[in-house]
Amino acid sequence: MYKAKTSGSTGLPLTILKDKNALSFQHAVSMRQTLECGGRLSDKVVQLRWTGSGAVSIDVKKPYYWNYFPPISLWILADRFPLKDVINLLNFYDPDVIVSYPGLLKTVVESRNLKIRPRLVFSTAEILGKDVRALIGKVLGARVIDSYGCVEAGDIAWECPYGYEGYHINMDSVVVEFVKGGENVAAGEDGEIVLTTLFNYAMPLIRYRIGDVGSFSDENCLCGITLPLMHSLKGRFNDFITLPDGRKLSPWFFWNSIDLTGVAQFRIVQEKIDVIRVLLKVAENYEVEQMEKTIKELRKVFGGQVNVVVDIVDKLPRDTSGKMRSVISKIQN
Repeated sequence: MYKAKTSGSTGLPLTILKDKNALSFQHAVSMRQTLECGGRLSDKVVQLRWTGSGAVSIDVKKPYYWNYFPPISLWILADRFPLKDVINLLNFYDPDVIVSYPGLLKTVVESRNLKIRPRLVFSTAEILGKDVRALIGKVLGARVIDSYGCVEAGDIAWECPYGYEGYHINMDSVVVEFVKGGENVAAGEDGEIVLTTLFNYAMPLIRYRIGDVGSFSDENCLCGITLPLMHSLKGRFNDFITLPDGRKLSPWFFWNSIDLTGVAQFRIVQEKIDVIRVLLKVAENYEVEQMEKTIKELRKVFGGQVNVVVDIVDKLPRDTSGKMRSVISKIQN
């Protein structure tokens, strides 16, 4: 058996067992989406991760290691190096494809010494905001494709490689349902994502609540790929902000509806129904006027019924999973 642990970003980590056949099938599904999005069997691939990630085997002790699936794949555990050494290793290996988290990619591309020009970048595990996507794509000169997966079910869905809206769901390996109030929702309506795995007989998961919220589309994608479409992914259900007036704001909303120019990192913590603390780490080239504009936008979103406390910080700690949760609600549970 292959043993892995979930990241535990919103609760206790869960140990997952997979047999060899399940692991091989999961790798094949992953390779399919890589090839559909423009990857090649000859590509040099870098998996740039944090140690706490569920994607990294729990018994790995090395700061970096080789994995031959996908072929010629180098895993770099970024938290075990100074940033300059991570950059030097990337420059030396010169990958064709990078798989990483949006927050980590943002830190890497902001380094002045980075010289790589990969052809493809796959973002995973965190919400990919439009500004972060644009920054990564501009600096690396590469296509940035968002993918959605988890340790329990492997790769679940991936953005259409031809630029059409939506994520193609790997429906031959995992059944994805969108549920609200115990019932499946209609197309375009947000629902909690529920998974049933079809390949892992060692540890079957049936209608497993992953904790994320999204919606599906009942339309066929114009690209011709016949896998069904997930229309949008809004983030963790437990990380939705619930306001006194009943409105619910998803992590996706903040990444894509607020002007974050000059903000290196942010975290929004709902401490009470009417108390929200905003932690901002400013970029080196930030302007005071822009920061005031961002803070004003946030206060406007939350409305006058909420006490918004803003703190400028030097550093934001990561979760034990290695992920950078941008929105945390302490009242959802």
